[in-house]
Amino acid sequence: MQAALSAAQTKDDQEVVRKQLAENRAHLRAFKTFVQLVEPKSGRSKRTIALPKVTVTALRGHRVRQLEMRLAAGDTWQEQGFVFTTPTGTPLDAFNLRKAFRRLITSAGLPKVRIHDLRHSCATLLLAQGVDARTIMETLGHSQVSLTLNHLQPRLAGPPAGSRRQNECCSQLTQKNKAG
Repeated sequence: MQAALSAAQTKDDQEVVRKQLAENRAHLRAFKTFVQLVEPKSGRSKRTIALPKVTVTALRGHRVRQLEMRLAAGDTWQEQGFVFTTPTGTPLDAFNLRKAFRRLITSAGLPKVRIHDLRHSCATLLLAQGVDARTIMETLGHSQVSLTLNHLQPRLAGPPAGSRRQNECCSQLTQKNKAG
């Protein structure tokens, strides 16, 4: 942006460049947020998985909050069948989702992880609860149990690596799920 502004000779030229850059960013943003639904990679990817009670309870609570958002949005609500949406029913923007996730991770004092890494956390928690590798494989949608075991191998050797706070959170979640 600085190079484009430097090339502009007058303040009017600089303002035009700024507006054009802002428009280009808006177009790029609109392109990046386009949602295209595609079929899963394989027939095995389309599956039903068992959800723990705590997850079912959380999803029911989310559904109630989403219905409240729908009422608040009125005519601006765009029903598209998504479970997780913006306050107007549109799909979540991946950039904003990652940004909100990073804020949550930071505020919880947890190490930086990607949303995709939660799959591995799921596998670790299932393993800690005594779930067999085959069931974990099916839950994660892996094609072979060896792939699942490769992800779990570091966790089989001992407690999960990471901060004390992360280990406490995992331990608390495991205990809650065993009790529930």
